[in-house]
Amino acid sequence: MNKAKYVFIVSIFTAIMLVSVSVTALVFENVSVKDNKKTTNKNSLSSLEVSIDIEGSGRIFYIKTYITNTGPEPVIIELNGLPGGGFEIYNQNGDKVYHAPKYVLLIVWDLTLLPDQTETMYFDLWAGINDDGNWLPPGDYSVKGFVSTTDGFIYGEPENIHLSKAKNSYTFNFLASFPLLSRLLNLQ
Repeated sequence: MNKAKYVFIVSIFTAIMLVSVSVTALVFENVSVKDNKKTTNKNSLSSLEVSIDIEGSGRIFYIKTYITNTGPEPVIIELNGLPGGGFEIYNQNGDKVYHAPKYVLLIVWDLTLLPDQTETMYFDLWAGINDDGNWLPPGDYSVKGFVSTTDGFIYGEPENIHLSKAKNSYTFNFLASFPLLSRLLNLQ
């Protein structure tokens, strides 16, 4: 191997290592270790409220999950996985047909919520598909937001949405991969 090729490979390797160290520092920045004891106060979980915000209509919905501390005291929650929250879609029979997120970084991390503080736990675009990637039939569905703690899931109240018949499945399938593009174009 010549010297130029060797220097190039070492430079690339060094850059990758620096980026991975930076990403690791960002991911673990707010994680605290407290003698391996759970920090979630089960009594304070009752002051937590999970809610969702749904934008869109037709077949494309932008869904955000929030958690709010409605109590008078700060609450420390030990979350199970990153991002720590998500949403589920249920059909009219109450069967779960979709779960987001699909992938979770398996770490335990703490989140402190002050009184009346709200944090966004997850957001994603849903384009009317089930967990297998198949189109769901038009009709009424309900959406429930959740937050995953080491003590279990905290669910919000369900909100109803109406799923319309797809006008052009190719367009929606393409846009499902690009949530920002579909929001900018304001397609439904």
